[in-house]
Amino acid sequence: MWSTPRNHKIRSHKNHTTSRPRSPSRVSLNSVRYGTQDRVTFLPPRQLKSTRPGLTVSIDRARCHRSRAACQGMVGLTLFIGEPSDLNPTKFALVIGNARSGTTIIGSILDAHPRMICANETGASISQWLNLTRDGILADLLSNCEVAHATNRPSSGYFYAISTPPKSVSAIDVVGDKIFNPTLLMLHGDNNLLSRLSETMACQIFVVHCVRNPFDVIATMHHRSGASLLNRTRWYFMHCEAAQALIERAELNIATFYHEDFSGRRTDQVVRLYAFLGHYAPPEVIERVRAVLFNKPRRTRDLIEWPADVVDEVTQQMSRFPFLQRYSRSLVAEPAAAEADRQPA
Repeated sequence: MWSTPRNHKIRSHKNHTTSRPRSPSRVSLNSVRYGTQDRVTFLPPRQLKSTRPGLTVSIDRARCHRSRAACQGMVGLTLFIGEPSDLNPTKFALVIGNARSGTTIIGSILDAHPRMICANETGASISQWLNLTRDGILADLLSNCEVAHATNRPSSGYFYAISTPPKSVSAIDVVGDKIFNPTLLMLHGDNNLLSRLSETMACQIFVVHCVRNPFDVIATMHHRSGASLLNRTRWYFMHCEAAQALIERAELNIATFYHEDFSGRRTDQVVRLYAFLGHYAPPEVIERVRAVLFNKPRRTRDLIEWPADVVDEVTQQMSRFPFLQRYSRSLVAEPAAAEADRQPA
């Protein structure tokens, strides 16, 4: 186990074999398997390959840095106790939302629970689980979790991993996937996709809907993509349309969680998240999660100049979605969470 000071930038070095992941390389997961505690070997190629065949994930470690002191390295640890065939979940949780809305940290919080695992954008979800069997989907989830743990769950230059003890595979009741963002559009576009997934997995489907201040999300997407604010505004609300359509499906188990409600290291929403999936939050898990929560959300909306016509467009579009009403006057001030937002799902 190793840790890095907050905001430490990982830099390249010539040593490609180390127990501390500092080189901009891809990692061979030969030691991240069931029942071993060897260190991981880092190789110079630029793709990350799992021990399971067919899985390749690109990552540039030189662009990744730690934003929170308590996000400790997961490399070299036993992840699971048991065999993949022992995995028999009853619930499948899909973490959805716009980009930069807290979906990655929510997935990590789910994965910190001893009776849950949550992958990060599996190949299965990218392909909308097309022509895949239950065993194939579960194998993909486990492979993805191995990669996420070995690399500390990176996203856009930050690490979001939460240190967890080894899990008994047979005890896992909830499997989850922080899905590939455009797949959210397909969950709405293909009305039978979730029912087919539920039938394939022999699991009840739960949807965790993540929301963040629209102005912050649009500003971040604009900054990262180089697309115009109006372009990103349209992209943002396209995904809101899909999320609202899912919310309106009476048969679907769906709960909304707000990025800002996890700030200040508060854990009431962590408890609510686990309860939504039918599980108690052990105190030791709550403390591990608390350690990686941020003190306050970053206001990226303040970093750009907002043309009046774009502000009007965002404000007008927000009024169409009940889950955005708490942000109706939020370009200048951070709104207090409505009491209804804090009720258990």
